[in-house]
Amino acid sequence: SGAPASLILAYRFQTDCLVLTVPSREDTAHIGRWRFSPMLVTLAEALLTGAGTLLELEPYELSAFVRPAPPGGADEQIVFYETTPGGAGYLEEMAKRLPEVALAASRRLYGHECAKACYLCLKHYRNQRWHPFFDKDRVRDLLLTIGRFDPVDAVETPVGEGARILGTMLAERRDEAVSGEAIDPQSGRYR
Repeated sequence: SGAPASLILAYRFQTDCLVLTVPSREDTAHIGRWRFSPMLVTLAEALLTGAGTLLELEPYELSAFVRPAPPGGADEQIVFYETTPGGAGYLEEMAKRLPEVALAASRRLYGHECAKACYLCLKHYRNQRWHPFFDKDRVRDLLLTIGRFDPVDAVETPVGEGARILGTMLAERRDEAVSGEAIDPQSGRYR
């Protein structure tokens, strides 16, 4: 005798967040009712897996969601957050050890044979809606690159500061490529 109604059941809590800004690869896929970058979704889950392995976390102590680039924007984001209200300090440790997290994720993803993803590497019950997006080959280069980063100390910055710095760095690399004065980051010499 009643009519079905859509409800959104949610709650709000404060916790720590880590925002990873990534240049868009413009590889958005529309699967079901979702429209996201498979690379971004896979990278988010891979880094969660690496952090869980490296920091010896219980399942689901960290979670993440992706934010696609706004119309006309060039940067997409992964927002990692602690599921414990108030935070437990895991994200600060993850930020400090991001290269190690990426290497742990690489070992987990590529230490066995599977086509795109399986229950040994990326898939689990709580991320079923993302299974069609997973493709570990799309993040191989990113994980290796992040694995070579120098460790950093956590710094609190205003919202958008990471995107601004990333934009400046990418503009400098473009200018170097156009002028032919690109510097090899490994040797410090001009190419």
